[in-house]
Amino acid sequence: MVDLPEALLLAEQMNKEISGKTVVNATLKEYSHKTLFINLSPEEFEQQIKNKKNLSTFAKGKWIFSRFESEKIWAIAPEMGADLLYHKDETTIPDKYHLIFEFDDDTFLTLKYSGFLLMRFATQKELDETRYPGKIGPTPLDPEFTFDKFVTMLDQSNRMIKSTLLDHGQVPGLSNFYLNDAFFKSKIHPKKKANTLKEEEKKALFNSIKNTLQEATELKGRKERKDLYGIAGEYSRIIDSKDKGEPCPNCGTLIEKLSVAGSNNFICSNCQKLE
Repeated sequence: MVDLPEALLLAEQMNKEISGKTVVNATLKEYSHKTLFINLSPEEFEQQIKNKKNLSTFAKGKWIFSRFESEKIWAIAPEMGADLLYHKDETTIPDKYHLIFEFDDDTFLTLKYSGFLLMRFATQKELDETRYPGKIGPTPLDPEFTFDKFVTMLDQSNRMIKSTLLDHGQVPGLSNFYLNDAFFKSKIHPKKKANTLKEEEKKALFNSIKNTLQEATELKGRKERKDLYGIAGEYSRIIDSKDKGEPCPNCGTLIEKLSVAGSNNFICSNCQKLE
């Protein structure tokens, strides 16, 4: 999946490589309407973005937003994974891709997604008024994501803490991948009710989430994902599937696998007590 650290990195690299360039050709190909969800037909998208200059790119949550002339924004959310690659010339263009941009300096950008992809080409006002992406609130790495707001969110939720934190309307850009480490660092059980956390647990979890995402950003995302140049990130989870049945690095208790809120977590039942 592409989460906040990966989205921030890709947006930064796109700013460097395509800002100021004009799209001379755009082609959508070899995709299914069941996996690519776009607000325009392929023909409309290709026509509307052609001959438009790219102005800037930024990320918010799991979305990447690239601004073009005519106040249009190319917005993508490659949540299930995607190879978004920049090519200095056509020699490195892969054989298979779903979208290609050719720019006026003979460079290219290709996109190949897995699973499904949300994509929009619209004005900011139009994006804000759609369900996805809609208006995206502060992410855990934004200054506006304060401890006081975090506490209010937890206190108002009777759901499991994992379900609460994976609500992208509440915490944009956070996924189970990074949350698993944040839970382990803060010694929080993912099934604990959000509004039952003690003050010191809230502080520990708040700091763990921010620190985990900041570390992943500095390490250019997870090892399973590539940047704009095809280079993999360097972040590895503290505990994951390979550690099931292995001793906890803190206390030696065997690591367990739990299915929580639709995905797996790996925990130490001694360090992360439910009660």
